[in-house]
Amino acid sequence: MDFDGHTLRVLEYDKVIGMLEERTASALGAERARELTPTPLQAFVRERQQETSEARQLLVQHGGLPLGGIHDIRPSLVRAEVGQSLSPHELLDLASTLIAGSRLKGFVTRNAEKAPLLADRVRAIEDFPQLVSDIEMAIGRAGDVLDSASPNLASIRGRLRTVAGRINERLNHILNSATYRPMIQDPVIVLRDDRRCIPVRAEYRREFKGIVHDQSSSGATLFMEPMVVVELNNELRQIEISERQEIERILAKLTGSVSRLGSKIHGSADVLGSMDLANAKAQLAEAMQATEPAFNRNGIIRLREARHPLLSPETVVPLTLLL
Repeated sequence: MDFDGHTLRVLEYDKVIGMLEERTASALGAERARELTPTPLQAFVRERQQETSEARQLLVQHGGLPLGGIHDIRPSLVRAEVGQSLSPHELLDLASTLIAGSRLKGFVTRNAEKAPLLADRVRAIEDFPQLVSDIEMAIGRAGDVLDSASPNLASIRGRLRTVAGRINERLNHILNSATYRPMIQDPVIVLRDDRRCIPVRAEYRREFKGIVHDQSSSGATLFMEPMVVVELNNELRQIEISERQEIERILAKLTGSVSRLGSKIHGSADVLGSMDLANAKAQLAEAMQATEPAFNRNGIIRLREARHPLLSPETVVPLTLLL
């Protein structure tokens, strides 16, 4: 049934929905709240009321549904479906959401006697232990791809550390050398063009044998790569390229796993959104000290000391009305 815009504006329906949306825990639930519209179907209304009542009971007795860690992963699922590799942070959000889904499912299932409708709903949330394990093995909490992501990556990074150590050893030898000390502006190793360089006084450009990669704004300092580390820096760059390629392969592989499970993950995310909405309804009902209505098919509306939901309960005058 379509309600004209004037009716909903007079009822200030959008403001009530806004109160509901504020209490959602994720973008999934917030979207469900915005989409909520009145319905003349009594079976639908009863079902919505039962959701609220069950979630409210869990709120009062257990503090509400455990909804922490849920993210709107739908854009990531779409990207995975079209073959675009997900970023480490997208994969972390996805794993967090799947873990949250399993946690929510377990909680509601354990309280099925108090919330049979919600317990029936969460059965559609699937567990993805292998995918979650693969992501956790490959991606660190800070969004970095871990050495444990693949044996090849661990090997590449081992070589990377070895070569970088040799470069730093040679550069430190130059920094500590009495011969070069007067030529050096600051005894530090700096990166320029992804090459390890030393800040050299401009007047010693010819004496300090190396390649100039940059200079200071004043021109007094040149950032030079000593010739003794050029080959090692070249080797390091090649290893870094191999590292990036291996990381891309790992992310593509994980994305492929997400893509294959895409429809099931979509289904679980949909249930998480509905659970978030149910919890928000429970919070709003508790905040307003609302009462679950009794329905009839006789066209009778009986309000007993009813209060407008947008008015302060401390100042509003309750209304008793029979229509």
